[in-house]
Amino acid sequence: MSKFTDNNIEYQIIGTSLNVDVVGGTPNGMLTIPQTVNNSGITYSVIGIFSNAFIDNQNITSVNASNSNLITIYNRAFKNCQNITSLNLSNSNSLHAIYPEAFINNSSLTSVNFSGCSQLRNITQKSFKDCNLNSVDLTDCSINILGFHLFDNNRAL
Repeated sequence: MSKFTDNNIEYQIIGTSLNVDVVGGTPNGMLTIPQTVNNSGITYSVIGIFSNAFIDNQNITSVNASNSNLITIYNRAFKNCQNITSLNLSNSNSLHAIYPEAFINNSSLTSVNFSGCSQLRNITQKSFKDCNLNSVDLTDCSINILGFHLFDNNRAL
């Protein structure tokens, strides 16, 4: 699998497609996930944030993936990122699933915006366990599965 870095975000090309997953990097402050990224004159669609991509990253303060092409955020992608305060995925119309423990143990995370994520079907177990959420916007979502222990230890919800 071929990898490249752009704006301190590491991407992995998925097979022979024109799609990439975010697999890591060293972002600082707001992490913005673009719809597309260019490498060597080729434009790739950013469709996933891979397992453990930013695990234990203390430099990210917020995640903005609004209007993105993301389909999936995989297991433990942002586990133990203690300084993330907000997650904005609004109008990410291709977003289908948030996998287990994607944002577990993010004690500063207070708000999540999924509004307009019309294809969002699954937010699986423990995805937001041990956060500090007081606001979750699911307006215009079509959730089929909310996993067990999804919001455990979020005292303000």
